[in-house]
Amino acid sequence: MKKLFLGIILLYTLFFLCSKNYALTITLQPGSEGKDTYIKSSPPSMNLGTEAFFVVRGGSPSQVVISIPLIEFDLSVIPEHAVVTNALLALDKFSGSTESPLNVYRITSDWNELDVTYENQPSFDLSVPISNLGGIALLNTFIEWDITEFVQYWHMYPSENYGLVMRSWSGLTNVFFRTSDYETHPSLRPKLTITYSMIPEPFSIILFGLSGIFLMLRKYK
Repeated sequence: MKKLFLGIILLYTLFFLCSKNYALTITLQPGSEGKDTYIKSSPPSMNLGTEAFFVVRGGSPSQVVISIPLIEFDLSVIPEHAVVTNALLALDKFSGSTESPLNVYRITSDWNELDVTYENQPSFDLSVPISNLGGIALLNTFIEWDITEFVQYWHMYPSENYGLVMRSWSGLTNVFFRTSDYETHPSLRPKLTITYSMIPEPFSIILFGLSGIFLMLRKYK
């Protein structure tokens, strides 16, 4: 009877361990293999895919030059059955200033880092802007955006992960950030810190349970 009781306790323990959610945090900070660049309205056919920096500049069509950064992270490292609970984008600002927030928007069509230009720029969804957290006055500091909503969507629909663009609608904006091609200090490249919880598959829970039952039955043959 005592052995049976211990077996039941073991079985419940297995179920508890399998059903428990575990929070994990990963930081994506690619090097030259990363996908980020910027496009500008003059000249509109120029590709800047190998630059070590990108610029966000103004939003008024009357300006001489409009500059728009684009960035995309490979999210395939997030397990299929994970639940994303937080995602923080951080970019190192090393020059420039602005009097308005810097918004990021989800890109909705494909683009290639080495041939994208202002002329052939991808489409993006302006209906869901995400503004930077805190101020952006300081130089040589990471500016952050909480893009949890975007990463959750991309994790659910991986084929629609085309990254994001950054826009400012102020003519006084002229801000410079490092890209993944920046080699002098790799720690200053763009980074995306993601926290997620693991939810085990039902099949795994059932398998552990059946294994425990099988072991108990063998003992009592």
